[in-house]
Amino acid sequence: MPYVLRRIVQALITKPFVFERLEKDAKVRIEVEGEEPYTLTGVSFNELTLMK
Repeated sequence: MPYVLRRIVQALITKPFVFERLEKDAKVRIEVEGEEPYTLTGVSFNELTLMK
């Protein structure tokens, strides 16, 4: 959630709970119909915002 939008929500509605996670060795397996599946590795940044 962008910082400005988060501040507006905090001021007007409620305080959001924001959880952030950085995964340095993320892997995703991609399967396309008719092709061989392959795996991509990289860095993943995840953010979860919960509104009370």
